[in-house]
Amino acid sequence: MDQNTGNERIYSKTNSTIPSPLGVEEKIQKCQRCMKTFPTAQQLLQHSLVHSNVRKYPCQYCEKTFKQLSHVQQHLRIHTGINCHINIFICIYHLT
Repeated sequence: MDQNTGNERIYSKTNSTIPSPLGVEEKIQKCQRCMKTFPTAQQLLQHSLVHSNVRKYPCQYCEKTFKQLSHVQQHLRIHTGINCHINIFICIYHLT
């Protein structure tokens, strides 16, 4: 548990090192829930949203919410038709 927030900590505060092919040790960050590793703390923090129920990015057109800004941005294409790579009839359906 994180003493400041009372939330369960899902990331490792300490860095580990792994040898790289060039013989230089690289720091890694490890998720304590799934043991997936990341090269930076920022990437680990972004990954931690996968394990969270927080969905702070709402769609302005429908009731859906998303964990990541990039996901709502991708979803908005369904409503706006901008860069829409799916069937045009589906896009028109969602615009009405």
